[in-house]
Amino acid sequence: MKHHDDCYKNNVLLVDDEEHFLNISKLLLRSSGIKDVLTTSRSLDVMPLLASEPVSVIVLDLHMPEMSGVDLLPKIVGDYPHIPVILVTANDEIETVVTCMKSGAFDYIVKPINANSLVTSIRKALDRCVMSNELSSLKQRLLSDYLENPAVFNQIVTGNKKMRAIFQYTEVVAATHQPILISGETGVGKELFARAIHELSGCKGEFVAFNVAGLDDNMFSDTLFGHKKGAFTGAEQAREGMVCDAVIRHTAGILSMDSFKTVVGDVRPAASVELEQQTSQGNPLNGMFGHFPTIGEVENYMIDEAMKMAKGNQGMAANLLGIGRQTLNKRLKNK
Repeated sequence: MKHHDDCYKNNVLLVDDEEHFLNISKLLLRSSGIKDVLTTSRSLDVMPLLASEPVSVIVLDLHMPEMSGVDLLPKIVGDYPHIPVILVTANDEIETVVTCMKSGAFDYIVKPINANSLVTSIRKALDRCVMSNELSSLKQRLLSDYLENPAVFNQIVTGNKKMRAIFQYTEVVAATHQPILISGETGVGKELFARAIHELSGCKGEFVAFNVAGLDDNMFSDTLFGHKKGAFTGAEQAREGMVCDAVIRHTAGILSMDSFKTVVGDVRPAASVELEQQTSQGNPLNGMFGHFPTIGEVENYMIDEAMKMAKGNQGMAANLLGIGRQTLNKRLKNK
């Protein structure tokens, strides 16, 4: 059995012989924050592609020339059981879908594709893939007492076995690029763990930290989000907040409150530590912050992609974006 430990890369493979469906779906997923999307219109290319590229989720059309999705599914499940497969089917194929689900398919969606259904199904599949990979990696580390990057935890002095288990758990969740919440009493070493996670994550930019408890409501808002000149008495010049700084430095992933991995500590640094994990889908913009500091850049990117797909036809591009042609024309002029 073959296996890729690359679920954290969130690569989605779309397999359909309709190029139009592939292009629209790719644009939709990217606009929803799922930016690593691979496509192929030939079913015979799927197995060689899986052997050479890390893939987290496959969206597979049941009806294709050369080899149907029904025939391809068992091959995928047999060689890559860790990759969730989402079937694309027609309304009148319920029996076929049931058979495929029993054969190992993760989910199915019906053509014509509903955008929300496609994105929701893929997000659930990505969550399962990441969770499976986390459990496998964590099990391997705990059973072998293995720590890949011990130097990262040098500032946390301990001989406690449960604390070492926390180190191993931290290595696993840091690689997911999901938001992480560390909670505990004063003195347990929350910032030391945060710094270790930042270093393990591979995120670009500096680590940004501040003490929320030392700020009142007004100072909290100003510290995080900054202010414009003249916003209040004494605001003689504009000042950027720490959120803006974090976004520019590509570390905005730590700011989302939509999903958490939680490490709960006792009041003593080397005492018993209990782990609790909560998994959900994070803010879709997390994956885009590193590339688009402003909403305007996101908008321009979407417009450029739609115009490329429509080969310069503004009417078609407007339909792809779900806006009026006059609105698109105005946005193009203002770019």
